[in-house]
Amino acid sequence: MKGQLNIDFILAVTLFIISILFISYRVMQNAFLMRSEVDKEQKRLLGYAISTLIIFDKGYPEYWNSLDNVQKFGLSLSPYTLSRDKLNAINNCSYENYNKIKNLLSVPIENDFLLIITNQYNEPIYKCGVEHKLREIIWVRRFAILDGNIVKINLGIY
Repeated sequence: MKGQLNIDFILAVTLFIISILFISYRVMQNAFLMRSEVDKEQKRLLGYAISTLIIFDKGYPEYWNSLDNVQKFGLSLSPYTLSRDKLNAINNCSYENYNKIKNLLSVPIENDFLLIITNQYNEPIYKCGVEHKLREIIWVRRFAILDGNIVKINLGIY
Protein backbone atom coordinates (compact mmCIF):
# COMPACT_ATOMS: atom_id res chain seq x y z
CA MET A 1 0.00 0.00 0.00
CA LYS A 2 2.91 2.33 -0.52
CA GLY A 3 2.14 5.58 -2.37
CA GLN A 4 -1.60 5.52 -1.71
CA LEU A 5 -3.34 8.45 -0.06
CA ASN A 6 -6.11 7.85 2.37
CA ILE A 7 -9.37 9.73 1.61
CA ASP A 8 -9.64 10.73 5.29
CA PHE A 9 -6.23 12.40 5.12
CA ILE A 10 -7.14 14.32 1.94
CA LEU A 11 -10.41 15.48 3.48
CA ALA A 12 -8.70 16.56 6.73
CA VAL A 13 -6.03 18.56 4.85
CA THR A 14 -8.70 20.21 2.67
CA LEU A 15 -10.76 21.21 5.71
CA PHE A 16 -7.65 22.50 7.45
CA ILE A 17 -6.70 24.68 4.47
CA ILE A 18 -10.27 26.01 4.13
CA SER A 19 -10.31 26.83 7.85
CA ILE A 20 -6.99 28.68 7.64
CA LEU A 21 -8.18 30.66 4.59
CA PHE A 22 -11.48 31.57 6.29
CA ILE A 23 -9.75 32.71 9.48
CA SER A 24 -7.23 34.75 7.46
CA TYR A 25 -10.04 36.39 5.50
CA ARG A 26 -11.90 37.34 8.70
CA VAL A 27 -8.77 38.75 10.34
CA MET A 28 -8.01 40.88 7.26
CA GLN A 29 -11.61 42.08 7.07
CA ASN A 30 -11.63 43.08 10.76
CA ALA A 31 -8.27 44.84 10.42
CA PHE A 32 -9.63 46.91 7.52
CA LEU A 33 -12.78 47.84 9.46
CA MET A 34 -10.74 48.79 12.53
CA ARG A 35 -8.42 50.96 10.41
CA SER A 36 -11.44 52.69 8.91
CA GLU A 37 -12.85 53.42 12.38
CA VAL A 38 -9.47 54.73 13.56
CA ASP A 39 -9.32 57.09 10.55
CA LYS A 40 -12.83 58.39 11.30
CA GLU A 41 -11.97 58.97 14.95
CA GLN A 42 -8.77 60.82 14.02
CA LYS A 43 -10.77 63.10 11.71
CA ARG A 44 -13.38 63.65 14.42
CA LEU A 45 -10.67 64.62 16.93
CA LEU A 46 -9.03 66.95 14.42
CA GLY A 47 -12.39 68.57 13.69
CA TYR A 48 -13.12 69.02 17.37
CA ALA A 49 -9.70 70.61 17.96
CA ILE A 50 -10.16 73.01 15.03
CA SER A 51 -13.68 73.94 16.11
CA THR A 52 -12.40 74.64 19.62
CA LEU A 53 -9.78 77.01 18.18
CA ILE A 54 -12.47 78.72 16.11
CA ILE A 55 -14.83 79.44 19.01
CA PHE A 56 -12.34 80.05 21.84
CA ASP A 57 -9.17 81.50 20.32
CA LYS A 58 -8.84 85.16 19.32
CA GLY A 59 -5.79 84.45 17.19
CA TYR A 60 -2.75 86.62 16.79
CA PRO A 61 -2.90 89.49 16.17
CA GLU A 62 -6.11 89.69 18.15
CA TYR A 63 -7.94 91.94 15.68
CA TRP A 64 -7.55 91.24 11.99
CA ASN A 65 -9.71 91.56 8.88
CA SER A 66 -7.27 90.07 6.39
CA LEU A 67 -5.16 86.92 6.44
CA ASP A 68 -2.07 88.82 5.31
CA ASN A 69 -0.50 89.24 8.74
CA VAL A 70 -2.23 86.51 10.75
CA GLN A 71 0.24 84.38 12.72
CA LYS A 72 -2.26 82.37 14.79
CA PHE A 73 -5.75 81.52 13.56
CA GLY A 74 -8.80 82.18 15.70
CA LEU A 75 -12.23 83.60 14.88
CA SER A 76 -13.53 84.65 18.28
CA LEU A 77 -13.74 87.95 20.13
CA SER A 78 -14.35 86.08 23.38
CA PRO A 79 -15.34 82.48 24.14
CA TYR A 80 -18.30 81.45 21.98
CA THR A 81 -18.52 84.92 20.38
CA LEU A 82 -17.34 85.13 16.77
CA SER A 83 -15.88 88.18 15.01
CA ARG A 84 -17.77 89.33 11.91
CA ASP A 85 -14.61 91.00 10.52
CA LYS A 86 -12.65 87.76 10.74
CA LEU A 87 -15.49 85.77 9.19
CA ASN A 88 -15.73 88.28 6.34
CA ALA A 89 -11.98 87.84 5.75
CA ILE A 90 -12.29 84.07 5.27
CA ASN A 91 -15.70 83.94 3.53
CA ASN A 92 -15.47 82.20 0.13
CA CYS A 93 -11.73 81.87 0.67
CA SER A 94 -9.42 81.62 -2.29
CA TYR A 95 -7.08 78.71 -2.85
CA GLU A 96 -4.20 80.75 -1.36
CA ASN A 97 -6.20 81.76 1.71
CA TYR A 98 -7.46 78.19 2.17
CA ASN A 99 -3.90 76.86 2.18
CA LYS A 100 -2.79 79.58 4.60
CA ILE A 101 -5.67 78.74 6.98
CA LYS A 102 -4.87 75.04 6.64
CA ASN A 103 -1.25 75.71 7.59
CA LEU A 104 -2.23 77.96 10.50
CA LEU A 105 -4.55 75.23 11.82
CA SER A 106 -1.88 72.53 11.30
CA VAL A 107 -4.24 70.38 9.24
CA PRO A 108 -2.31 67.37 7.86
CA ILE A 109 -1.55 67.40 4.14
CA GLU A 110 -3.79 64.38 3.46
CA ASN A 111 -6.83 66.08 5.03
CA ASP A 112 -9.01 68.94 3.88
CA PHE A 113 -11.70 70.89 5.68
CA LEU A 114 -14.94 72.69 4.93
CA LEU A 115 -16.27 75.33 7.32
CA ILE A 116 -19.89 76.39 6.94
CA ILE A 117 -21.50 78.78 9.39
CA THR A 118 -25.29 78.90 9.26
CA ASN A 119 -27.88 81.15 10.90
CA GLN A 120 -30.80 80.02 13.05
CA TYR A 121 -32.75 79.13 9.88
CA ASN A 122 -29.93 76.83 8.75
CA GLU A 123 -29.04 79.15 5.86
CA PRO A 124 -25.31 79.37 5.09
CA ILE A 125 -23.87 82.79 5.86
CA TYR A 126 -20.12 82.02 5.75
CA LYS A 127 -18.22 79.30 3.95
CA CYS A 128 -14.56 78.44 3.57
CA GLY A 129 -12.89 75.25 2.45
CA VAL A 130 -12.86 72.55 -0.17
CA GLU A 131 -15.74 70.25 -1.07
CA HIS A 132 -15.07 66.69 -2.16
CA LYS A 133 -17.81 64.59 -3.68
CA LEU A 134 -16.01 61.26 -3.46
CA ARG A 135 -14.38 61.40 -0.04
CA GLU A 136 -16.19 60.59 3.17
CA ILE A 137 -16.73 63.62 5.37
CA ILE A 138 -16.78 63.67 9.17
CA TRP A 139 -18.85 66.57 10.53
CA VAL A 140 -18.32 68.36 13.83
CA ARG A 141 -21.12 70.74 14.80
CA ARG A 142 -20.77 73.50 17.40
CA PHE A 143 -22.73 76.60 18.31
CA ALA A 144 -21.53 80.16 18.87
CA ILE A 145 -22.82 83.72 18.93
CA LEU A 146 -22.44 86.21 16.10
CA ASP A 147 -23.79 89.74 16.59
CA GLY A 148 -26.07 88.55 19.39
CA ASN A 149 -27.53 85.67 17.33
CA ILE A 150 -26.84 81.96 17.71
CA VAL A 151 -25.08 80.42 14.72
CA LYS A 152 -24.18 76.82 13.96
CA ILE A 153 -20.60 75.99 13.02
CA ASN A 154 -20.43 72.98 10.71
CA LEU A 155 -16.86 71.79 10.26
CA GLY A 156 -16.26 68.91 7.86
CA ILE A 157 -12.99 67.03 7.77
CA TYR A 158 -12.14 64.92 4.70
